[in-house]
Amino acid sequence: MLESVDQEVYWNFFTTMLFDKIVRGMKKDITEDVSEFGLTTAHVPYLLALNLNDGQSLVSMSHFLEMDRANTTRVIKNLEDRGLVISDRHYMGERNAHIFLSEDGRKVSSELFRHMVRLNERYFNGIPESDILHVKNTLIKMFQNISRMMKEEVSENDSFIEHLSSFIRCC
Repeated sequence: MLESVDQEVYWNFFTTMLFDKIVRGMKKDITEDVSEFGLTTAHVPYLLALNLNDGQSLVSMSHFLEMDRANTTRVIKNLEDRGLVISDRHYMGERNAHIFLSEDGRKVSSELFRHMVRLNERYFNGIPESDILHVKNTLIKMFQNISRMMKEEVSENDSFIEHLSSFIRCC
């Protein structure tokens, strides 16, 4: 039966399922890694963003991560309650508050960063560097296409997508 199905038709049908399976596997790995810190996958992007650029405002962090401001506020409040971040919200107001990693937060985020590097090394194990670069470039272009199709504005101003896009190099 499968021999009679055109490969292109098959790929067109199952590509989204393949991506979904990959994402679910990655989230499962990340969940296992962060559980030792009592965290969830929702906390990871914020801790890593602060690891890269400590002292961001809630607004700039929401923009950088392309996350809803209300979600950012909830996650940061949770991280603050856990003692992993501190903010100056009491002095600056909610929107203008700057968020900083606490000493414990810096340790956890550094360890999470190492976990993420190890996961990516496992995911790309045995794949030539040129193929990895091609996959990264293709994913950025796919994201841009999908954003246009959904009529979402592709952030052009200091988001993680812009930074990833700046890394596109010739294969």
